[in-house]
Formats: sequence, C-alpha cells, structure tokens
Amino acid sequence: MIRNWIWIPLAWLVFALFGCSGSVSGGEKTASAPAASADLDASASAMEKEGAEAVLASYTERQVIRRAELTVRVANAAEAEAKARQLAEDVGGFVESSSSENLTGERPYVSMRLRVPASRFDEVLDRLAQLGTPLRRSVSGEDVTMQLVDIEARLKNLRAQEDALRSILSKATKVTDVIEVNRQLAEVRGEIERMDAQRLQLKELVALSTIDVTFDESAAAAVGSGDPGWFKEGWATATDAFAGFLRELALVGVWLAVFSPLWLPFLLWIAWLFVRSARRARSREGVSEPPA
Repeated sequence: MIRNWIWIPLAWLVFALFGCSGSVSGGEKTASAPAASADLDASASAMEKEGAEAVLASYTERQVIRRAELTVRVANAAEAEAKARQLAEDVGGFVESSSSENLTGERPYVSMRLRVPASRFDEVLDRLAQLGTPLRRSVSGEDVTMQLVDIEARLKNLRAQEDALRSILSKATKVTDVIEVNRQLAEVRGEIERMDAQRLQLKELVALSTIDVTFDESAAAAVGSGDPGWFKEGWATATDAFAGFLRELALVGVWLAVFSPLWLPFLLWIAWLFVRSARRARSREGVSEPPA
C-alpha cells in the first residue's frame, strides 16, 4: 500500500517537469516570430540602402529637367510657327502643343510648347531666338537625381519582396494563406507599377527638355520712340482698347435684355409712382392758389 502511494508523487513530478519544458519551448517559438519580423524589416532597410548607393554610383552625371520660356517679336507669326515646328522635328523632338490667336487681325501671336532632346536644348533655344527679336527669355533646371535614385532603390526592394511572396505562394497549402499572400502580392504589384510610371515620367522629362515659345507680331513693348512705326502701334493699341470697351458695353446690354423680366416691371412701377406723385402735387397746388 505504501509503495502505491510513493508512485503518485513521482508521476506528478514527471508530469510537471515535461509541462514546464513544453511551455518554455512554446514561449521560445512565440517570441521568435517578432524577432524574425524585425530581422526581415532590418534586412529590407539594409537592402534598400545598399540599392540606393549602387544606383547612385551608376549615374555618371546629374539628372536635370530643363525648361525655358521665350518671347520673340517676329514679322510673321504663322511663318515663325512653321519654322519652329520644323526645327523641333529636325533635332529629334516634337511639338507638344500649339495655339494661335487673331492671326488675321492687328496683333496676331502664336504660343508653342516644344519638346527637344536635352543635348540640343541650348542650340534650339538660340535658333528660336534668331527667328526674330527676343523680348523675354528665362531658363530653369530641376535636379531629380536623388528622386530617381530613391525610386529605383525602392523598386529593387519591391521586386525582391514580390519574388519572395511568389515563392511563399507556391508552397502554401491552406486557403487562408493563399488568399493572404495573393492580397500582399496585389499590393506590392500595384506599388511597383505606380513607382515605375513615376520613374519613366521623370526619365522622359530629363531626356526631353521643354521650351515654351511665343511669337508676337505686335510686340508694342519693343517699339522705341525713334521707331517710325510708333504711330501705327499706338493707333492699334487705342483701337483695340476702344473695341474692348464696345464689347463690354454690348455684353452689359445683352445681360440687361436677358434679365429684363425681373427688373423691368419693378422699374415701371417706380416710374408710375413718381408720375402719380407729381400729378397729385400739381393738383394740390392748383387747389391752394387763391382766386385772382
């Protein structure tokens, strides 16, 4: 009987030892997941930093977006537009947009946006200025080297994540795991496409510089007091101003005519009150006058 009671505490001791070892093992497994996640994040950050350094080293020169604005006084705006279009095509560029106004009037002008190779930017700008008399010229540049480096490093990291997720997907057996991995893949793929489009846009802006040029036939600001055409320019300015005044006056008349059902009855009522008051005043004066 005593021997049977001795086995009970021994069995309890063995159970306690195995239970403690199992709980410790489970705790180690649970704690290892956050550590693995942290290691993965640290590894991704290190890869992104190393990728940025490698991309930066691959650039032999700065990536600059160049833009220019030019206003030229010309004898014929339409002819200048044709020459500018041909010039852009000759250097491997194109006309992105073009607009003209009052070509048959007194003060015609043409505005164009040209996209030309960055290597021919200065040459094209000088040749456009030679089509007439330059009135205004401004040139600017935006350095986007670090933006491109950052985008390309992020893309490299995102593509590595995409490959890792595809590898996990090929080994997944549970439906929930497949759904979750596919969701993450869709997010990574969407981010890759967005950043790749941004990268291509910046590359295109760097490769093809932008020139906004305006050809102005009137160019009254460029006419000096000794210019024999000063009277013509002054007359054109005065007649344009008078024509603008007449247009505004006609516009006011159109608005008044359209909204006449709203204001005309009220105006007629006011006039009727005024006439009636005047008649009453006259009748009172006639009554109050003493007989002669």
